[in-house]
Amino acid sequence: MSGRRKFKDLIRSICTCGGDGFGTMPPIGVRLYTQDRHVVIDNGILQVTLSNPEGIVTGIRYNGVDNLLEVLNDESNRGYWDVVWNSPDGSSRTGSFEVIKATSFNIIKESDEQVEVSFTRPWDPSLQGKLVPLNIDKRFILLRGCSGFYTYAIYEHVGSPEWPAFSIGETRIAFKLRKDSYDTFFYLPRYVDDDYIPANSAYVGLAPPGEVGSWQRECKDYQFWCRADEGGYFSINNIRTGNYNLYAWVPGFIGDYRNEVAFTITPGCNIEVGDIAYEPPRDGPTLWEIGIPDRSAAEFYVPDPDPKYVNFLFVNHPDRFRQYGLWDRYSELYPDEDLVYTVGLSDYRKDWFFAQVNRKKDNKYEGTTWKIKFKLDSVNQAGVYKLRVALASATLAELQVRVNNPSTNRPLFSSGLIGRDNSIARHGIHGLYWLYSVDIQGAILVEGDNTVYLTQPRNTSPFQGLMYDYIRLEAPPN
Repeated sequence: MSGRRKFKDLIRSICTCGGDGFGTMPPIGVRLYTQDRHVVIDNGILQVTLSNPEGIVTGIRYNGVDNLLEVLNDESNRGYWDVVWNSPDGSSRTGSFEVIKATSFNIIKESDEQVEVSFTRPWDPSLQGKLVPLNIDKRFILLRGCSGFYTYAIYEHVGSPEWPAFSIGETRIAFKLRKDSYDTFFYLPRYVDDDYIPANSAYVGLAPPGEVGSWQRECKDYQFWCRADEGGYFSINNIRTGNYNLYAWVPGFIGDYRNEVAFTITPGCNIEVGDIAYEPPRDGPTLWEIGIPDRSAAEFYVPDPDPKYVNFLFVNHPDRFRQYGLWDRYSELYPDEDLVYTVGLSDYRKDWFFAQVNRKKDNKYEGTTWKIKFKLDSVNQAGVYKLRVALASATLAELQVRVNNPSTNRPLFSSGLIGRDNSIARHGIHGLYWLYSVDIQGAILVEGDNTVYLTQPRNTSPFQGLMYDYIRLEAPPN
C-alpha cells in the first residue's frame, strides 16, 4: 500500500498576499533601506526594522501601529533568534542560553518583488564554552504584497577537531509584543489558511476496523505501521490478508486520523490510496500553549533521581525518566503547595513536572491541583474559548478542569476515572493517548489575570497520576 499523506492546520506562520486581502497588488514594490545601526525592509503594507549588524528585530510596523513589539524593552529584547545548547558531558541540566547576535550584514536579493537579507555570525574558537559552536546565518525575507515576513536560519558545524561536540535542546525565534497592541495584531504573522502541508514523519498504519484512535487498544489482531517521509509519502508492505482501517497521527499536531473507507487486503494486491487530508482539531487562534504535541511528556522537567535509587545505566542519558522513584520527588519539590505555571514567564522544560502525581504527606497520599495563570487584555464575553488537553498517559486517574474558581463542587470538565498503562511506575514517559476539548464560556473569563485549575483527585496509590502531552487555549473563532 502506498500513497501520499497531507495534513493541514488552520493556523500557519505564512504571509497572506494581496494588499487589500483580495489578491490585488499594492502600488509599490519592496524597498530596502540600510542605515548605520538599522536595516529597514518595507513593502507598503509591512515594515520590518532590524539592528545592524546583530540582526535583532527591533520594530514591526503594520496596520497603523507604529511598532507591534514592546517599545519599553531594550532593542535587543524585542524579536530575536535564540538557542539552548549543552556540552556533551551533560554538566548543565538546563543548558546554555544564547541570544544569537550576528556580526555582519549582507544583501542576498533585492528587487521590487522580493528582498532577502542575511545576518551572519561565524564561530570564534577563542570563545569556546561561551557561544554555541556553529556558524550561523539568519535570513529575513519580505515579498511584494505580503502582510507577513519570512525568517529562517542556517546552522553550520565544521567537523574538525577544534570544533567541540554539543547538543541543541531548542532553537526558536521569539517576539515580545507590546502590551497595548495585543488587540490590534496579537497573532503576528499568523493567519487562517487552507493550504495543505506534507505530513512529515507521520505514523501511518493499518489496524482492525474501529473508531478513531481505536488502534491503541487493539491487542488481538495484527497491525502494520510505517513512517512517512519528509514529503508525506509512505508505503506499507507484507500485510496479512484481511480488513483494515487506515489510521495515522503526525508529530506536531493533535488528534488522530482514520480513513472512512475500510481496505480489504488480498494476496498480491497493490492499493494506491492517493492524497488524503486530515484537519487537526482547532476552533480559533492560539492564545497560549504548553509542551509539544508529540504524545510524550519527555519535554517537561524530569528531576534528578534519589541518590539511593540511581540507575547508573541512565546517568547522563537523554532518557532521564528511566529512574526509579521519580514520582516521590514531586512531594519533595512541592511539599505544601502545588505546581504553578505562569504563561509568558514559566518555561515548561524547567517548571512543569513530567507527571501530575499525588503528594505524599504523613505516609498518606493526597490529590493535587496544578495552576496555569495567564493574562487576557480583552475577553469576548459572548464567545466560547477552547481548552485542548492532550494526555500522554493516565493511570487510574481523573482530570478535573476548573477556571477562575477552584472551589466549585462541580468542575467545568471531568474525564472520569481513566487509564491503566502504569507508565509512571514503570519509568515510562508515555502510554495511551487521550485528547479532551473543554469549552470555556467567555463570561467565565476576565480581563487581566485568569487561572486554569487542573486537579487529579484520586489518591489511594502513589502511582495514580497523569502525564500531559500538550495544552492549548484557543480564542473564539474569528
